[in-house]
Amino acid sequence: MLTNFFGSLCLSGSLALWLSGSLSLCLSGSLALWLSVTLSLWLSGSLSLSVTLSLWLSGSLSLSLSLSLSLSLSLSLSFCLSFFAVLSIFTAIFFEIIRLLCSCALCTAADPCHPLSSLSHPCLSLLSFSLPHSSQKIVKRQHGKKGWDEWISDRFTPVAEA
Repeated sequence: MLTNFFGSLCLSGSLALWLSGSLSLCLSGSLALWLSVTLSLWLSGSLSLSVTLSLWLSGSLSLSLSLSLSLSLSLSLSFCLSFFAVLSIFTAIFFEIIRLLCSCALCTAADPCHPLSSLSHPCLSLLSFSLPHSSQKIVKRQHGKKGWDEWISDRFTPVAEA
């Protein structure tokens, strides 16, 4: 009973020490030695120290120590998952900014909306701006015999050239 009580006290003390990071929670005697070994185990994560502590402590204390180790493993796993989630969000934002910059670069203040018949803009080739064949047939049907390139150049011809 006394061993279980001290074991739970040591476990809660080491968890509070690991979470807060203050050394004022160390108690005197063998309990302070146990806390310092537990703190080094949390920081380094080696398995040899857990075997030593299992031999030093007995009964349900080794079970509570293994539960605390599995808790640290689950915390590191959730950190990795949140890191990859943040990374994917920043990647999506980056590609959205690239797409918006490329669409805004089509019409500038110096040269407003030049004809797009050649489709030679690097962002257009990167983003696959050209229409599929079925859309070209719809445009030809709606605008007579003109193809997509002639229809675009007629619609976006600058006023100075007309």
